[in-house]
Amino acid sequence: PVVDINNWKGFVVNYDMVTDSKEENLRTGYVFVTFYNSIVDAENSKNRIGLRLSERNIKTSKSTTKYLFGTIPAGAKYMTIGFSNYSSAKSKVSLDNIWIYNSDVGADFDGVDIKPMKVDQNNLFLNSHGNL
Repeated sequence: PVVDINNWKGFVVNYDMVTDSKEENLRTGYVFVTFYNSIVDAENSKNRIGLRLSERNIKTSKSTTKYLFGTIPAGAKYMTIGFSNYSSAKSKVSLDNIWIYNSDVGADFDGVDIKPMKVDQNNLFLNSHGNL
């Protein structure tokens, strides 16, 4: 369902994930949060404002508690949460016990002032592995 995030500064998603696979160190399931300005856009997955991805699960045959957190993008009023398996042909991933929190997210970088990175809109392949 769509989550109303009006007046939220940040979010925390807490969840448990289990991967079953015969291969070890296979990077599999992940959670993603998408942000929208209107409830109609959120319900139809259109005009996304932003996206936050979790790390992919690497542990097999063991329930792992994971967290995804971040700030709310400017203009976002609604969010949805999704789940996918990056290696579905080689693994089975299940998600359980998902919690969503409104949070005043912050980080301490040992006194270093970290600023957001501004990216040129014409730069389409930020991490293209040499294909520029």
